[in-house]
Amino acid sequence: MKLLKKPFLFFYVINTAFLVLNSHSVFAIQQNTKDTSKDSLMYYVRLINHPQKSLDLTKAYQYFKTHKEHALRKDKTEIVIYDLFQMSRINYKGGFYTDSEELAVEALKLLDQLDETTYNKLLKKSIYTHLGIIYREQNNSQKALDLYNGTLKIAETVEDSIILFNNRSNVYKDGKAYKMCQKELLKAYSLIPRTKDTLTIALILDNLGYVNTKFKEENGLPLMLKALELRKLLRATPQTYTSYRHLAEYYKTQNNIKSAKEYALKAYHLAKTINSTSYIEDALSIMVELGDDNYAKEYKTISDSLRNTKQLQENRFALIKYDILKKEKELQKSEIKKERIIIGSSFLFFILILSIVLLKTKHKKDKLKAVYNTETRISKKVHDEVANDVYYAMAKLQKNPDDKGALLDDLEKIYDRTRDISKGIGTIDMTIDFNDLLYDLLISYKSNGISVIASNLSKMDWKGVDDIKKASVYRVLQELMTNMKKHSQASIVVLSFKHAKSKIEIDYKDNGIGCNLIKNNGLQNAENRMASIKGTITFESNINDGFKAKITI
Repeated sequence: MKLLKKPFLFFYVINTAFLVLNSHSVFAIQQNTKDTSKDSLMYYVRLINHPQKSLDLTKAYQYFKTHKEHALRKDKTEIVIYDLFQMSRINYKGGFYTDSEELAVEALKLLDQLDETTYNKLLKKSIYTHLGIIYREQNNSQKALDLYNGTLKIAETVEDSIILFNNRSNVYKDGKAYKMCQKELLKAYSLIPRTKDTLTIALILDNLGYVNTKFKEENGLPLMLKALELRKLLRATPQTYTSYRHLAEYYKTQNNIKSAKEYALKAYHLAKTINSTSYIEDALSIMVELGDDNYAKEYKTISDSLRNTKQLQENRFALIKYDILKKEKELQKSEIKKERIIIGSSFLFFILILSIVLLKTKHKKDKLKAVYNTETRISKKVHDEVANDVYYAMAKLQKNPDDKGALLDDLEKIYDRTRDISKGIGTIDMTIDFNDLLYDLLISYKSNGISVIASNLSKMDWKGVDDIKKASVYRVLQELMTNMKKHSQASIVVLSFKHAKSKIEIDYKDNGIGCNLIKNNGLQNAENRMASIKGTITFESNINDGFKAKITI
């Protein structure tokens, strides 16, 4: 536990409370800090400041997330910024430093769009301070110092400047750069005559005294004792605890174990009074370090309990946060899908109307020819494949009327043929990802004797290609694959996809028996389809040298 950060964190918590209490008109909440209603914003701020149960951070996160969404709908930017700030703090306490930083930066960006009011300046200082905490916790001292430098530029009060110098000193203290730490604290110390804030004065006296003892300066101990006197006078319990701890550490370095134990014991009893488990653990750790084994068992029990509670708290928060983000992504995908369906439907409707008009006015003959060709092709398929199979099944039935098993096998084959014919002429569902459609098509031709390889298909981007062109590509590939399965005797088929400038190229190659190129109905249909979308397809084949085709659109 890095207790030397406590004065810094105390100011941070006080600053947060000040934000809430001084924004009555913004958040429309009562200034009664004793309000414990579970509908109260202050209730959840306290859960963040002092989480006690494993679900406290989760409850606070869900509250401020809902609060932010409500503020977004009402276009209340100041509330959105405040909620982002609190969500950032929760993420920090839950161990999600990157998420915490992103939320804080998002809040600052929104804040920059607003007028520079007293409240907005205070909020900006608090967010900067919080970012400093994040960077300091991640040992990114330079970023933390940069943040505090930026905050110093907008500091308006002596108290602000004193606290910021103290924060900078803490960064240096973390890196054991005590000379630089002392330098920053002396800047703060020089401003003490200009402030009446006794707690702030005590903070600087205590920290400066503690650092001065590192250099064996005579005023180190008197400064810490003066800070303790002021804190006890104000009954500032958490701050008094820090004084006791510093004094215990000081006497330990002086090998005055008796005095060190005396102040460590005072810190322990004060922690019990505060009823802070983390303070109790810290005080016990000092007692154990000083060789007092009477407190070792209690220290281990509390330390294990704290560690388990913190881990459980972070795990539950992480799980709930994951579920929330997952639902958000699913909702976002659903909305995008709906939008795409609407846009796609509108586009298809427009294309349909346009096609009808064009077909009626300019391409009536082509339409009739296409219908005739399609009917002829379907008729031929039905005659050559289905009708022949039906006739064969009938003949077999007449010869062996009791062979039901064979009849069922024949009927299954007929069913498969009719399904394939239907699939070959049916509509293509363009709402499905086109790469997935092509992959399903190509893989359907794969068998024990045929390997189908689709190279770079997953890398293709079809967003700029309209549905008619994609449908034509689909049918041409279907024609090529069917031709391969029927005639080529190939064992390997390779299709390579690539973008070539503004065009798409597809290379087909198999290791079949090849042929002397004669454009039958299938290859002619493929050429016609590509010509209709202003694309091209070329064929290349020789006997015993496989079959090749190149599609360009």
